[in-house]
Amino acid sequence: MFIPKLSLSGFRNYTSAEVEFCPGVNVVMGDNAQGKTSLLEAVNYLATFRSFRTGRDSDLINFSEDRFSVSADVDSAGLVRHLEARLERGRRREILVGGKRERDASFAVGILRSVLFSPEDLYLVKSVSLDRRRFLDNAVIQLRPKYALILAEYRRIFEHKRALLQERLKYGRVPETLDVFNQRLCEIGAHVIRYRASYIETLEREAMSVHDAISCGREQLALAYVTDREVTDTCASAAEIAKQLETSVENHMDGELASGKCLVGPHKDDIEIKLCDMPAKTFGSQGQIRTAALSLKIGERNVNYNDTGEYPILLLDDVLSELDAHRREYLLSSGGGGQIIITSCERDIDCGSQKNIYVENGRIVDE
Repeated sequence: MFIPKLSLSGFRNYTSAEVEFCPGVNVVMGDNAQGKTSLLEAVNYLATFRSFRTGRDSDLINFSEDRFSVSADVDSAGLVRHLEARLERGRRREILVGGKRERDASFAVGILRSVLFSPEDLYLVKSVSLDRRRFLDNAVIQLRPKYALILAEYRRIFEHKRALLQERLKYGRVPETLDVFNQRLCEIGAHVIRYRASYIETLEREAMSVHDAISCGREQLALAYVTDREVTDTCASAAEIAKQLETSVENHMDGELASGKCLVGPHKDDIEIKLCDMPAKTFGSQGQIRTAALSLKIGERNVNYNDTGEYPILLLDDVLSELDAHRREYLLSSGGGGQIIITSCERDIDCGSQKNIYVENGRIVDE
């Protein structure tokens, strides 16, 4: 899978730009704050229809513009499809596939697949659980677009329930509809848990293999999906998991009513990462944590390849400078012939056969 060209209009600091990529390694060079990361953000946005830098799409619009547009031709096994996302201030986002407007982003997710690795991801192991859930959800969505609808439904119900709990704190009475939202939250939450747990089981096999190679067999990596203690089997049916979540909600109801917070559900779940049976977050050295994070990202790419038969585009945002020579070499060799787009402030970066792209103040320049 690769994109031969990316077109931008009104996106971040780009007024208008077209970038041509080769199917192999592409190195985007330039000083800080010139627009290198914005190119990766645009590619990743067409894959997930979310920005990894902001939660609001309106933030992507250039300050001097009223709208943005991002588009690319996606070559997947010889089949080329045109993908475009655009947004005008004050209006709903539009997503087009082959020039035809799609009703929902879930219908376009998966056409372009990417794996992003940024300096922040090197701290994924030690970061807060929210970052690991986001990493997990983004990975699942690209392979199972239906999951995006399930996750959106869960978040919608979660916000309704939280509003009801806040209402109880304010007025001192329990809303009549709370039981309805509790039940629905457990039903949808059960599906979220099943999708996530299934992916972690697959990711663990790939990440373990990668970690074994990087560490030369000196350390063993293990992953586990951590959810509510009442859920005894994440492989059970959605109906069974929902019942167990309902039991947990009942047990925590007094606490929820007193705090005004949702204390039960997959919005609190996490990924447990262990090295040699010890929690990496607590006992891992800086080098070990970076190796574990690298293994997760390469493992994610391998899972994607095993599921689809094609490597997703690998996006490396100024991450090579943060890695030693051994880890850098392993990361680049993991490409398997797929397209890689790298940003770097270094002008002498050498990744073998590569195309160099120079960025200056939101413009693609020749050098």
